[in-house]
Amino acid sequence: MFQHLRGMNRNRLLNKFLENGLEKVDRLLELHFKYAVRVSDGDRRLEQRRQELLAQGEEIDEEELEEEFYLTRLENGLFRLQQVDLAIAYLCVSGLEDVRKA
Repeated sequence: MFQHLRGMNRNRLLNKFLENGLEKVDRLLELHFKYAVRVSDGDRRLEQRRQELLAQGEEIDEEELEEEFYLTRLENGLFRLQQVDLAIAYLCVSGLEDVRKA
């Protein structure tokens, strides 16, 4: 949404993040930590599975395994984490102080 707005509409959106003591920014940070933990936990489980397969002597197709792991990471919240982080990054570089003065 940030990428497609310009001018007054962009400033209105950014002002939403300034309202009520930056509560929406706080919520973005909460979501970041929530999804970061989910992805990290999922990564540990995936690595354990990989080690189990290796210990069992199973032949592993690395490309197929990497694709399966990536899809599992997406299911564990990677996509949401990326979207939240993009919003946080946009807010960081958008110059909220300039918006507050406008």
